[in-house]
Amino acid sequence: MKARRIDLQPYPRTSDVIDASGKVLERKGEPYPVALNLRRWLLAPARNATGEQIVAAWDVAEQLDGDAALLPEADWQTLCQMFKELRGFGGDDVQTILRVLRAPEVEVGEK
Repeated sequence: MKARRIDLQPYPRTSDVIDASGKVLERKGEPYPVALNLRRWLLAPARNATGEQIVAAWDVAEQLDGDAALLPEADWQTLCQMFKELRGFGGDDVQTILRVLRAPEVEVGEK
């Protein structure tokens, strides 16, 4: 059986502390919570999902835990569809989006 492997490990992002004039006073690196953000996006009201779609999204969200997720093709497609429905992503989100859209296909043993 084939699945898509998604790296869920946090990666560093940078938050700037800016004064009133716009000058950067300090750059603080903090981990970007990949799995948490993917779960939030999947279940976001802005998706305007039907009941059936939100249940499918919930099933995918439940698999997003640990350092990596192995998603069957249909579940990976649910995750990819979310990126077509939501708007407002920013620079910190790009690596997470790429990890999903470019997730490698791997062979997994049947259970």
